[in-house]
Amino acid sequence: MKERILALIRDVIDEVYPGTAPSVFSVEIPENPTFGDYATNAAMTLGKQLKRNPKEVAEELKARSEKRETNVIEKIEIAGQGFLNFFLSDDFVAQELGEVLRQPEQWGQNLVGRGKTVMVEYF
Repeated sequence: MKERILALIRDVIDEVYPGTAPSVFSVEIPENPTFGDYATNAAMTLGKQLKRNPKEVAEELKARSEKRETNVIEKIEIAGQGFLNFFLSDDFVAQELGEVLRQPEQWGQNLVGRGKTVMVEYF
């Protein structure tokens, strides 16, 4: 889901501010669940890059983002100086949980690091 929100934000930034996507911004799970399921600092990073008020940038990104992924994202809120907080819809969460329950042996599997060598050093 994190990658999906990251892609959504990149697409919206490219739509609103073509060719100005910030090279670095984050999408994270907030420590406090009242701040949503995911949050991004993209508007603050982009605001700094464009020399614009991050809250204004956040409003523009929010307005465009709300028109997309309507079956996944219930709402988007602006917090602080321009954080965007994403709240997933209950229907989407229930659907994903259903998939986990249908295929429990597949849940959590990925190919990250497969075929790579890792060296662990102790001091």
